[in-house]
Amino acid sequence: MAEAPRRYCGNCGNELSPDDRFCPNCGTPVHQAARVPTPEADVAVPPPPQAGGGAAASPQQPAQEGFRQRHPILFGCLTIVGLLVVLVIVAAAFGVGDETAGGGNGGGGGQASDQDPVEAEDSGETFTSENYPELVSDPESHEGARVDITGQIFTAPEIVEGDTAFQMYADPENLEWNTAVLTQGNDPDLDVDDYVHVVGSVAGQMEGENLMGGTVTAVMVEADEVDVVSGVEAVDPTQKTMEVGRTLADQGFGVTLKKIEFGEDTTRVYVSVQNGTGTGASFYDYDAKIIQGSRQFDQETNYDYEVKAPQSDLRPGVRTDGVVTFGKVDPSKPLEVRFEWYSDNYNVNAHPIVFQVRP
Repeated sequence: MAEAPRRYCGNCGNELSPDDRFCPNCGTPVHQAARVPTPEADVAVPPPPQAGGGAAASPQQPAQEGFRQRHPILFGCLTIVGLLVVLVIVAAAFGVGDETAGGGNGGGGGQASDQDPVEAEDSGETFTSENYPELVSDPESHEGARVDITGQIFTAPEIVEGDTAFQMYADPENLEWNTAVLTQGNDPDLDVDDYVHVVGSVAGQMEGENLMGGTVTAVMVEADEVDVVSGVEAVDPTQKTMEVGRTLADQGFGVTLKKIEFGEDTTRVYVSVQNGTGTGASFYDYDAKIIQGSRQFDQETNYDYEVKAPQSDLRPGVRTDGVVTFGKVDPSKPLEVRFEWYSDNYNVNAHPIVFQVRP
């Protein structure tokens, strides 16, 4: 009987047994991390073209060739980062500079960009979160198309010759859609785990070999704009907002319901809580509830993005602001938002603070 193929964790490289559901070394789920090395995957990263040419182009080179011609580059090596096998960017690989400068074509001036064969000709294609899988499946056939996507940076941005390069998951919720981004200019504010909104154009595909010998690819994007955004905007953008701005109090303990944001998957309630009772009090967000018709929604901690929760233990006179998260609630129907509070004075019978909200 043939020996079962060995499996390795794609996060830390630890060998996995057939019964492992999680990596015993780093805890990564096996369905996300298992990698099986195969002889067919042992594909070398093609070297950059030498000056003067002469070597035959690999099947992966033509779609990248225009990018290389415009910007003399050196493609980076590959490694494993996070839960996916990914490319590590060498920022110089993109080499985007001032197009009005002479560049690497031997003193041709700035007019050469007018004949750039990969320059976007307004093809009408724009890739967003709705159709990005199509781009991931074949970046080279969409070279020059527009990109408008929000993702999460997972490699430390590198700055070379004044330009900034990094890699991000364009699907941060599922840690997928590996995308290599170059933006002109030195942006020291970008960091690992930042969520960024990227607008730019497709520059082809990066391809290489991971530590297990498999072939991995990444979409290449030349960015016109890179803006840091909140995790909420990246993972579950607001579809509708109800501005409430009402304050209710019980025996000196007050809650202001500022607004409610309805996302595709979650509901976010923004509150300000004031302890004006003269003694210590507690406000636990996990006691909060939304009632809508016959349905009750309990507070849910969301692990796909971070929000600031209100503090729980409040000394006299203390105020706290924060966000309480719930599951998906229908924004078109009336709802009741209920908060519980507790006094350190056992003689005080605290009553729930209840808001009736209509769309």
